[in-house]
Amino acid sequence: MVVVVWDSGIRCNYRAGFDGADDLKVLDNAPAGGIHAGVRCRECMVVGLHGFRWSCSLCRDHDLCNSCYVTDKHRLDHAFFRQDTPTSQRVRVTPRARSRRIQAKGVYAGATVVRGLHWSFGNIDGGSGNVGVVKGVREAVKHDSWNSHVTVAWRHGATHVMRRGHMGMVDIKYTRAANGELYYVDHLPTLREHAAGVSEDTYFEVVDDDDTDSDYDYD
Repeated sequence: MVVVVWDSGIRCNYRAGFDGADDLKVLDNAPAGGIHAGVRCRECMVVGLHGFRWSCSLCRDHDLCNSCYVTDKHRLDHAFFRQDTPTSQRVRVTPRARSRRIQAKGVYAGATVVRGLHWSFGNIDGGSGNVGVVKGVREAVKHDSWNSHVTVAWRHGATHVMRRGHMGMVDIKYTRAANGELYYVDHLPTLREHAAGVSEDTYFEVVDDDDTDSDYDYD
């Protein structure tokens, strides 16, 4: 069993192999600090892919970052391999042309937020109950994890960087969710599959395996 803290502030237990059942899939492992160093995305040309690495099964040396993969860069009729970490085995997935893409929702740019489960910053938000607006998702200040923080502009005028899953800490929760990235639910690993190759202290962004709820954060 694992404990999940959702973007909405709800905290629940879920199965990750218990009785052979899997309730969750990993939406993004970049907050865990995983990076495919030296690998170039052949679409946006960024070097060093954070999170999943996607490699075309038909085109030589054609890798995509997660952002380019879910926004349908390269041939949709080509099957890809997903590699979760530099040391994990590659997994072949079906071509995107034959797969279902879903809209994630939660603490993304445009969401309104208030204090969450791990808030420990006094009244920098202007006081309990004050609302802020997420301006963007960003990396950790020390650049040791990605997509794990958000910049929040509070109603009283201050702007701060808050944790959104970094080391399992969630400082804010939404009062109104915003749209995030699109994702191919059938191309994602279950939490059990992904966790088999990483440390017990690693944190992920997850979604319900039945894809009825795309809000997420984790502990």
